[in-house]
Amino acid sequence: MSTRHKVKQGEWLSKIARQYGFAKWQDLWDHPDNAPLRAKRANPFCLQPGDEVAIPELPGLKVSTGSSYSLQGGDPPDRIRLGMRRANAPLGLKRYELKLGDKFLKGTLTFQGLLDQPLPPDATEATLKVWTSEEPELACEWKLKLGHLDPLDALSGVQARLANLGWYNGPINNELTDATRTALASFQLAQFLPPTGELSKETLETLEDRHEQNGGTEVMPPSFGSDEDEEEELQEGGGSPGGGEASAGAGAAPPPATGSASASPQGGGSTGGSASGTGTGGSGTTTGASTQSGPGTGGSGTGTTTGATTQGTTGTTAQSSPGTGGSGTTTAATTQGTTGTGGSGTTTAATTQGATGTGGSGSTTAATTQGATGTGGSGTTTAPSQQTGGGTATGGTAATTTAQQSATAVDTHRYGGFVLQRRDRDDQHRWGGAVQPVAQGNNGAPTLVAPGAGTAGNALTAPTHVLRLQRDLRELGFLIGGTPDGAFGLSTEWAVREFQIYSKMENVALEDTANTSTNYVERLSQVANSQVYDGAVSGVVNDDTEQRIRHWLTHHWRCPVIVRAMNVANGNPTTVVQDNLWRHNDCVNTAPRIYVRDFSGYYTLPTGRNETDLHVLGTYTNYPSYGGPVSMPTRHTWATSELLPANFVGVANYNSMSASQRSTYKVVRAAAEQENLGYFDSLNAYDNAFISLGPCHWTLGILFAGSAEPSEGELCGFLSYLRSSNQTAFEEAIEFFGLRIDEDWNAGAGNGATLYSSAGKKYAGWPAQQRDDETWARMAQTEAAGNYYKTYHWYYRFQMAGRTIEGFQRAMWNAARIRLRDIRNTPWGTGVADVGTGANARAPTIGDVATSEKLMGILLRWHIFRPGHVAGQNSAGQRLRNAFTAAKQANPTLNWTQAPNLWTNAHETALITHILAEASSVNDSVDNVANWPGWLGGTVQTTNPRNYQLVLPAGTTLLSTRNSFNFDVP
Repeated sequence: MSTRHKVKQGEWLSKIARQYGFAKWQDLWDHPDNAPLRAKRANPFCLQPGDEVAIPELPGLKVSTGSSYSLQGGDPPDRIRLGMRRANAPLGLKRYELKLGDKFLKGTLTFQGLLDQPLPPDATEATLKVWTSEEPELACEWKLKLGHLDPLDALSGVQARLANLGWYNGPINNELTDATRTALASFQLAQFLPPTGELSKETLETLEDRHEQNGGTEVMPPSFGSDEDEEEELQEGGGSPGGGEASAGAGAAPPPATGSASASPQGGGSTGGSASGTGTGGSGTTTGASTQSGPGTGGSGTGTTTGATTQGTTGTTAQSSPGTGGSGTTTAATTQGTTGTGGSGTTTAATTQGATGTGGSGSTTAATTQGATGTGGSGTTTAPSQQTGGGTATGGTAATTTAQQSATAVDTHRYGGFVLQRRDRDDQHRWGGAVQPVAQGNNGAPTLVAPGAGTAGNALTAPTHVLRLQRDLRELGFLIGGTPDGAFGLSTEWAVREFQIYSKMENVALEDTANTSTNYVERLSQVANSQVYDGAVSGVVNDDTEQRIRHWLTHHWRCPVIVRAMNVANGNPTTVVQDNLWRHNDCVNTAPRIYVRDFSGYYTLPTGRNETDLHVLGTYTNYPSYGGPVSMPTRHTWATSELLPANFVGVANYNSMSASQRSTYKVVRAAAEQENLGYFDSLNAYDNAFISLGPCHWTLGILFAGSAEPSEGELCGFLSYLRSSNQTAFEEAIEFFGLRIDEDWNAGAGNGATLYSSAGKKYAGWPAQQRDDETWARMAQTEAAGNYYKTYHWYYRFQMAGRTIEGFQRAMWNAARIRLRDIRNTPWGTGVADVGTGANARAPTIGDVATSEKLMGILLRWHIFRPGHVAGQNSAGQRLRNAFTAAKQANPTLNWTQAPNLWTNAHETALITHILAEASSVNDSVDNVANWPGWLGGTVQTTNPRNYQLVLPAGTTLLSTRNSFNFDVP
């Protein structure tokens, strides 16, 4: 008659069989009384606590005197079989150490990363250490609980397998928690299953296969990136700079030609920002806009990253209590407020907030987190590490950075409790800004495995915290990070920044994972953000960021802004060509039009625009060695975004402006129609200027061929001015997204002095980005870093600021007038008589020489394109002075020696003729400025192809008469 044995945690069938004296576990498994157990459990080595095993009576052994018998042994020893992997790559031929009770085994994994060792009969726990890298000090360690792996039909068994495969970090509690659902959904997504977070049959079968077949396989094998900095990212070719001393922004791209002609950007081989132009196809020819060039100047910053390590041999850690040593060694406590003091020996200071370490003549390793200090005597002091991995050393030599870890419990984390950041790498065990010589498998929690007698094993995955973060961000829709590779480079930092940005918004997108539509947007809906992020847009995965990543994964939240390339029919979007674009070159097809579906509700839209609309962004265009988005009127712009008196100047209409406002508006508008084509939302990000916008088409910076770093850009000058003049508009348009300008407008002497270049009479700077401590630091001045602002989401932000934020629009009017002011105030230099007489005499300026609206419009456009041609350090630019000389020589009968305030209309006409000729030889779009408004008076279909709504009195032009320019001084 059988008895019943109730299975306890850590038991398997052969262990139970030995306990009751059976030689083979099959004697129990095959017994008829255990048929219910066989039907319930497929693997006799993986039983659930509470299962009942029927224990039959042992058969008696009967022998006869004088007879001989052949005795056979029982079962061979149980074995532990593990498949060791990092992500999809087996840890083949890596050495390992396995401690089983008193036994200590050493070996080498097979080529497939397999470990196979016999188990002692009484084994219950083991410690496994595998050296996962060619670097001898890098290893992973697992605490193994033998026989603790529950069957797959128990939720605890699902959790344990997900943990062993690297998808789950929480407790094995047999509860379908949010963290468990998130892990399931992430696993499903990686296996190309519907990411529902539910325990479907297909999910369980796939999980069993991946775990039981000696590690199984995963998708998207990592190819760990190089250990370089920005140089690993997005290196693009460059054009060749043209002549000229400097360059500012330029206009949008020419519209594509029609008929048999094709648009061909020209400009004497110069490559700088971009300019505008018009092209008409058919049987004729199309000439694109000229381009610009200029020098790149700018400083470079350096940073120091130091942190704490324990030097030499230290004593035992004493938590929550101070350590005091004489001439020996002291390891200080590891909790808040604890102090370690050493005599002539070695002191390792506390490792958390508020802790200090003080050493005598020995060495001191200081605290490793915020607020900690380290002071040394004549020995060595290692300074505390900051959140960004930085730190300074006083009193000695800085040591290696200590990893920055979270203050909360590890089992609440997805990434091992580390504050992941730039330059972390899974293959180097670098997490939290420092290398971890020994990484704890399953975040240090016990790893539950089952012994085996067959070919099946258990998968164990070495920690891949960065790879997991990258996969998480992709699942949430942040594809800007590129293919997950386990290396936290620049693109991963961008992805984290973007997640932090959208986590700050009041609404996000919710994906219906049950919806099988292939149209991504159709699976999304708007949902209120119940966990708004209020931290820094830093690109560092701090606790708050990780918490929200987990929340988003659990609730199937997604990035609320989706950029799509779509086919167009009759001016309307039809089918999707490519969805969820991020980088400027994600889709290099020039045929589709780019649209945005915005679920965030961040921008207040003008009347007639709805949140549910697809907002047109532009199209992709090619450019020599470059390429990117561009928005051309009227296909890609909003009628409400035209530079009209109301939104640009702040006056209802042209007739309501003062005389000086009208005169200045005409000049700026004429130049703007060749720059942003007369629309705030006409931008371009297709060339080596990163991104350009505004009436002067200010650029973020310009990368010249052969230059190691881009120049500073005038867009930064405008944004710095915006912040000083309208902080509310700046915060809404720019700072909310983690961007400032390194040079403050009011710094130094104020009024833009820190950004001002007297050589070209322009204001230029470089971006500053937010750090995790909410301070700001200058962005690396590299092409790779600058390309962040070419991405579609940043393009959309600049575009929507121009469409919807009044303060952003109005600041452009002021910035354009500041440019005119500085041009006009530039000393002319020799060759022109002083203005005034006697005590009132003064040296002439450009504004004294050029006094008509037409001439000022010509100079503004020319200066935007080639600042150095118009204004130099202490005088007018040489090209402008050459044109003046030509005018004098061609008109010898005019009196050029008298003061310019006495010159006549004839003088002005002569100047216009020759200055226009000189400027047009550099950029032929200057002719369009001189003839402004060429579109006035015709039908929309013919002479007004951009559908300008500006209402002007009949006969309005840029006046050519002397002193006709009436400047509205800023």
